[in-house]
Amino acid sequence: MSITKTNFDDLIAMTTLGQAIEAIEKHFADDAQIIQGDGRVWHNKAEIITGEQEFFGGVERLDKFEITESVVSGDTSFDISIMKGLHTQMGEFDFKQASMMHWKDGKVIKVQFYPEM
Repeated sequence: MSITKTNFDDLIAMTTLGQAIEAIEKHFADDAQIIQGDGRVWHNKAEIITGEQEFFGGVERLDKFEITESVVSGDTSFDISIMKGLHTQMGEFDFKQASMMHWKDGKVIKVQFYPEM
């Protein structure tokens, strides 16, 4: 099994267990970037952690977080996820999105999210 596959599986397992911030700290490069589905860009691990803390800090109830499909090929991983719950600012939410992660030396260097249209 490749280091990318091993680390991807660990990242997903940690996130599914509610350890998203810890997963980012462990598996993201310091200069990683995330491009959100709305075009916002987080330019480094610190911005990514702050953004995720702001979102997850507002989650009052998480009814479902599931990765429905995933594939790893070389230094690229792709997954489709579903997340449902209640957020203090957004109210009820029901997201389905795809993400593509690019990896280097066992760390995520870039994530692009593609929301369901």
